[in-house]
Amino acid sequence: MEIKVVVLVEAWSNRGKSRSMMRLVKDLGLDVLEELKDKSGNVTDRLAVGDHKGLRVGVSTQGDPGQCMGRWFDRLVNYEHCEVVFAACRPSTSPGLVGAARSAGYKLIKVSTSLNVSDWTGEMFGVDLNQVDADCYRLMIGRFADAKAGAGEDVTAGEGAL
Repeated sequence: MEIKVVVLVEAWSNRGKSRSMMRLVKDLGLDVLEELKDKSGNVTDRLAVGDHKGLRVGVSTQGDPGQCMGRWFDRLVNYEHCEVVFAACRPSTSPGLVGAARSAGYKLIKVSTSLNVSDWTGEMFGVDLNQVDADCYRLMIGRFADAKAGAGEDVTAGEGAL
């Protein structure tokens, strides 16, 4: 089964898109191709790729208008040939990515972050919601890997997707 899916992680500024997806990059051990840093030298965004459970996975945490979002997305889709792409975007920047994904033959999933729908600034009840989001993204990749491997029609069943 061919897998070609773009997961748009859509939220307004400072709502956990980059932080949750940078956790995903770390959790999956993806290779970092490019990084953006703030004036203090702290990494703010990453472009990363790698293989996980038989899938080529790409992550672009940069979703700000006027930056490298489009170039990074194009690289993941057209040059790295990722089967699963996670791309950060804002509501104002998602239409361009939707069009690019569709024209490249990808299916689309649009998700938000836990931060986008909560009154949260760091953690809630001792739970790091950025890590919760990253865990959900990892689970999603596991389900796509199951589907590619021919796990049957119901790829929501079973253990070990993480």
